[in-house]
Amino acid sequence: MAEGVHIARNLVNEPPNVLFPIAFANRIKALAKAGLKIDILAPAQ
Repeated sequence: MAEGVHIARNLVNEPPNVLFPIAFANRIKALAKAGLKIDILAPAQ
C-alpha cells in the first residue's frame, strides 16, 4: 500500500510539461507487473 501511495504522490507532483499523456501511460504500464489491469485508450476512443 505504501508503494502505491508513493507512486501516486510522484505522479501528482510532476509538472504538466514533464508528465504529458504519453509519459503518464508509459509510467502506468509499469504497474502491470504488480498485477494491475491496465487499458490505455487511443485518442479516437
